[in-house]
Amino acid sequence: MSKLCDADADCHRIFLEDLVRREQRKAYQKEDFLSRRWQQDLWEDVASVEKIRFASKSPSSVIPSAPEAPPSDLCVDWREKICEWKYKVVDCFDLDREVVSISMFFLDKYLEKHFVNEELFQLAAMACIYLATKIHCPKKISMKQIVSLGSDGFTTNHLEAMELSVADTLGWHLHPPTSMRFIENFFPLIMCDVSDEFGVASALELSRFLTELSVCVYQFTSSNSKPSSVAIAAILLSISHFQLPHTIEDKFRELAASLSLELNSPEISKCGKLLSVIYACHISHDPTPFR
Repeated sequence: MSKLCDADADCHRIFLEDLVRREQRKAYQKEDFLSRRWQQDLWEDVASVEKIRFASKSPSSVIPSAPEAPPSDLCVDWREKICEWKYKVVDCFDLDREVVSISMFFLDKYLEKHFVNEELFQLAAMACIYLATKIHCPKKISMKQIVSLGSDGFTTNHLEAMELSVADTLGWHLHPPTSMRFIENFFPLIMCDVSDEFGVASALELSRFLTELSVCVYQFTSSNSKPSSVAIAAILLSISHFQLPHTIEDKFRELAASLSLELNSPEISKCGKLLSVIYACHISHDPTPFR
């Protein structure tokens, strides 16, 4: 990579500082919402509201009916499949793939507060990808285009109502820090003096790919892994994979320390191990490494 001018370097540092601040905010942290206990609590809340609706003869269109039985363990599979679907959507429309990470954050935060069946899960996922592209992509896709990709029973009115519900649920905190954004700002600072003959471009590409894989894996959400931790783990794996000069890791360590991040933290180590397993399973074409 070419040498950065001071102004560009300062911009990357300021962006990283902002990302670190944002990931520490409660609004941008995650919960293990697919755990049996969490889903049971959400289901009981819906069931209790259903009883109130029945007693007051409130119209069923206002409050969704409670399911007849407590939740099953299917949601982890739903989440993985919908994430893969979103990558196909952004590729089909030639959109920035980081949008999938943002939209999955929207979906995860929405599902922390709402118990859904498979149909509502799909509608929420569609609304999240639409909302993410609407806010974060220069290139837009219309509601009609999104609706055409879903169930025949959905309309633009359904999508519009769900979009507002998602935004309200998130308290309009719609600019989450992402691992991809960390990588895009880490790399110019730690690789600026390194010739590409060492494989810098390939290391960047692998780092990006690892973070894309991580978006589909629920363990990163259930453990509330910070985006910076996933990004750092991905970069360290890429540096090792392509055997880049040791001076790069030294520079990376120094930069991380200036941001109060520690490359050897237990969380980053855990993220690195999980990313290694994900990547190995991807290479071996094993589609179900965590089920």
